[in-house]
Amino acid sequence: MKHNTARSWTRLADNDGSRRGGIDRGQWYQLTIYGFRGRYLVSIRFYAHPSKEPFQAIKECADPVAAAVFLITHDPLIVLKNCWPLALSKEEMQRVYQFQVQALLLAFEKKCRSLTGSPDRPSGQD
Repeated sequence: MKHNTARSWTRLADNDGSRRGGIDRGQWYQLTIYGFRGRYLVSIRFYAHPSKEPFQAIKECADPVAAAVFLITHDPLIVLKNCWPLALSKEEMQRVYQFQVQALLLAFEKKCRSLTGSPDRPSGQD
C-alpha cells in the first residue's frame, strides 16, 4: 500500500471478503487498516468483478477512534454510482460490509492492545 512514498505503512488489520464462508465471491469488500508512527490509514476497496479495478476510499486518521468512525460511517452503497447492476442486493451489501467492519475492528483492537501492552479488558470488568 503506497499512500505516501516517504512513509512505510504497516498493516495492522485486514478483512478480505473475497472468500466469505469458504466460497469465492464475485463482488467483495477488502478492508485494511495500516499504521505509521501513531497515524492510521484506512483503505476500503470494493471489487465489482475480479478483473476490474476496485472502487477505493482511503483516509488517513490521527487516532484509532477516527479510523473506526471512518469505517463505521462509510456508506457501502456509494459504489453503486460507478457499477453496473450487481448480484448483491443493497441489503446484502450493507449486511456484508457491516459484518466485515465488525471483524476488522475486533482484529484492530486486539492489535492495538498488543502494541500498547493493554489488557484484553479494562481492570475491574468481567
